[in-house]
Amino acid sequence: MKLTAALLITMVLCSSLGAGSAHDVVPSFLLTLLEGSAEQVYAGLISQYNVDDVTGAALAALKECIDELSPEYVKALVDLLKVVRTEA
Repeated sequence: MKLTAALLITMVLCSSLGAGSAHDVVPSFLLTLLEGSAEQVYAGLISQYNVDDVTGAALAALKECIDELSPEYVKALVDLLKVVRTEA
């Protein structure tokens, strides 16, 4: 449940940032969260914005939660996001 809420919050965050269409931004950001390092998360879409301490802590907690997923779950989510990106 915690991960589901975190992913939902991430989708809302991405769609509200306005950097491209939500069909491109959300899957790209989620792929970075799933496959990338914390540094890559901050170097990507988020780098365009001034991230306050609370938001930074929330992103770090989200990334930590995702990093605790089993490799099988990460692969399944990555595969799903790649399908979403190709159909968008």
